[in-house]
Amino acid sequence: MFDFNLNGISAASVGVFAIRRPNIPTPRLRTNTITVPGVDGVFVSSDNSYEPIKFEIECNFMSTTPETFDEQARAVRKWLLSSQASQLSFSDDPNWFYLTQIIQPSDIERTSKRIGVLTIAVTCDPYNYRTDGQQEIEIVDKQVLINPTSLQSKPLYKLTGTGQFKISINPIVQPLIYGFYIDVTDSATINTKLLQAYNSSGKIVINNMTMGDFDVLLLRPGNNKFYIGTPSGGKVSVIPNWSEI
Repeated sequence: MFDFNLNGISAASVGVFAIRRPNIPTPRLRTNTITVPGVDGVFVSSDNSYEPIKFEIECNFMSTTPETFDEQARAVRKWLLSSQASQLSFSDDPNWFYLTQIIQPSDIERTSKRIGVLTIAVTCDPYNYRTDGQQEIEIVDKQVLINPTSLQSKPLYKLTGTGQFKISINPIVQPLIYGFYIDVTDSATINTKLLQAYNSSGKIVINNMTMGDFDVLLLRPGNNKFYIGTPSGGKVSVIPNWSEI
């Protein structure tokens, strides 16, 4: 039986069943076109980012009795409305998931005394993520991490310690010239997808002592060799976020 999972809860566990497997659209590359007078065609540029993807899941459910229909409908709405910004996975592809941005359920149509029908409109991040890419891995100097996908990944870094952290990955110049520097007090998180660094309270920690570009922290397909400098007792870990289109 086909099932799907939202917010760590399977649809079947709340009595909801997909009528059919949704078609997942291919993400669209963001592009800009420039027209130059007197020149045929257009010039096309892109920052290699993608638009979010949107699709619908048609579902139904059946209450135990006609008298419990409204109770069941409330449970379904509560589950869906609490699933914003969560992971969406399908039972026939359990090692991959999507990151939802918007979950918008339709009105529930009561087609009989016990059966309700609804459509769940989903807006997702354009990438399909591997579940094993969500594991936190501690990284030490000169360690090699293999990206098993065909895309450059945008990882999450967690830094623990007080002082300056220095990171390079696959440096073009000599390893001791690090690509990214940041001063940390106690702990910080570097989110390369959002291009932000913040402490445990969520306060942005980018300052004039931060040097480098977030792009140097991305993980290319294949081998990625880390060169890391940490303060005494400092630790660096990474959640790789392996993904495909």
